[in-house]
Amino acid sequence: MSFDWNEYLQLARQLGGMAGGAARRSSVSRAYYCAFHAASLALKANKVVMNPRYERDRHLRVWNIYIDSAKKDCRRIGNTGQRLKLVRQEADYEPDGNFSDVRVQRCITEAATLVADVGANVPESFSTAARPNRVISFLRRFF
Repeated sequence: MSFDWNEYLQLARQLGGMAGGAARRSSVSRAYYCAFHAASLALKANKVVMNPRYERDRHLRVWNIYIDSAKKDCRRIGNTGQRLKLVRQEADYEPDGNFSDVRVQRCITEAATLVADVGANVPESFSTAARPNRVISFLRRFF
């Protein structure tokens, strides 16, 4: 039986309701990993080919395939995932980070929304021929 990554979101909610910096930081971390695995599994289930350039960094591969999509909802998912990753890294490595209850709850909410949205929003597979240049990709993010 494979592990249900949604249990991480449940744990994040429990930890997010507890007092103490360790619980809040762990909550952010678990929420991120639930979102990451949901996005990764959605790509795998839909046989989405990712850019081999990011072979060594699974997280970058997953979020960039969403960010580089022509679909606005996919780009939103990728940007949210990347933002959650940065907050998770801060929680795991930065001793001076501020993890207020509001910030922690926002991370949990964003992760839950991302998990709910990945199934209906599948980005295109990576293709060197069809991949837009970086300027067009950059402009698409704002329109």
